Amino acid sequence: MKKLLLLFLVLVTYSCSLDLNNFEDRQAVLQDVKKLILYEELVARAYENLLIKNLELPTTSEIEVVADDATTGIKTLIKNSIYNALSVDSSTTKFSYNLKTGDLVGSEEEITKIKNFYEDNSFRKNTYIQGNSVYFILEDDFAKHIFDLISQGKTIEKGCEKGVSCIQNDKTKLFFNHIYIDVDADADFQDDVPEKYLMAYHIDNFKTGPIIITSSRSKQTSEKIFQSIPKGALMYDFDGVKYVKTSDSIEILK
Repeated sequence: MKKLLLLFLVLVTYSCSLDLNNFEDRQAVLQDVKKLILYEELVARAYENLLIKNLELPTTSEIEVVADDATTGIKTLIKNSIYNALSVDSSTTKFSYNLKTGDLVGSEEEITKIKNFYEDNSFRKNTYIQGNSVYFILEDDFAKHIFDLISQGKTIEKGCEKGVSCIQNDKTKLFFNHIYIDVDADADFQDDVPEKYLMAYHIDNFKTGPIIITSSRSKQTSEKIFQSIPKGALMYDFDGVKYVKTSDSIEILK
């Protein structure tokens, strides 16, 4: 009985394996790797869309729901067991190396070819492999800005309503689609809106302006968050001075 059970397990393992020396199996694996790469590209896009929508780092489960929906379940189209469970490190814009080669049968050279195919950038736009992780690139300027805010330890507090004093000092707040960054500790408030802060803008106007910024030139050049303002965006300080963001600085317009 034990011998029969052992034989059964061997046969099951063999039947689930893919022989890279077989042309049909090799082509099937390559097609599945292409689908896996497409899925990873959609994971990157889902991360960016969720970041813009929720103004906070998304979880792996949230990303999987959006990515799977965007592809009508592309992972179900991957016929062979060649991928690992997705694990996203939201704070560093990377996720797990997803190619699994344990069920592949073939020489080390053949398996290396499959790995090289998976890691190649020919089918990738917003992702790339480095070490044992898949890194992704944020394309949207507002997404980059929100990521930079969070990376610098700033949490965007939401849920503010007019008539409720929810914008507190030294905080970054969302108030009627306006984001106020680093409200001054001694700021006065008018209709729950702070009068002194580092930067403020309407979400819809971030990429072009107007953006209201501090009048302090030293803060404009030293605070890292100013680096994520898009090139060409118009800004005004509290004294009415007009600025434009260039590729490497904030220039005064005369």
